[in-house]
Amino acid sequence: FNSLIDFINLTTGYACGGSGGGTTYLCKTTNAGLNWNFVSSPSAAKWESMSVLNNDTLWLVDDDGLTGGVFRTTNGGLNWIQQYSAGSQNPDKIYMFNPRIGFIVRNTSGAPNLRKTTNGGFNWFNVLNEGFVDMYFIDSLKGWRAYGNNMYLTTNGGSNWVVQILPSGGIIL
Repeated sequence: FNSLIDFINLTTGYACGGSGGGTTYLCKTTNAGLNWNFVSSPSAAKWESMSVLNNDTLWLVDDDGLTGGVFRTTNGGLNWIQQYSAGSQNPDKIYMFNPRIGFIVRNTSGAPNLRKTTNGGFNWFNVLNEGFVDMYFIDSLKGWRAYGNNMYLTTNGGSNWVVQILPSGGIIL
């Protein structure tokens, strides 16, 4: 079973997940989690990753080879567009910095392949043959990603990454 949660402010947040076999859900709260309402979402085996930018714009990722891919809504879930599908290489992680710039990766098979979009997910290009477990950018150029036992820094939007020195014993899983 996989569950994800992401709040955009103190009161509004989304939760999604699924157990495989087509049992998935996407819910939204506007009162700090006191009540949750179902939001329509594309059919999926299970949601692996979610990136929420605002009340209306969010991405969901499913790594299933038949029905998965990257899905985006810009109207709070009323309509969804599949923006990327790679069959057995569908991504299992997504991080969107803003409506135009973001990253996807499949960490679970063979060699990971970090991909980036600069046009809101309409096109994705290969950046690096590594992945990420988590990622965060403070602006369009500077960000960090955790992968393996390392933390990496980029100052040019993900084109190049430099290993960051962690305190002794610091392990990132």
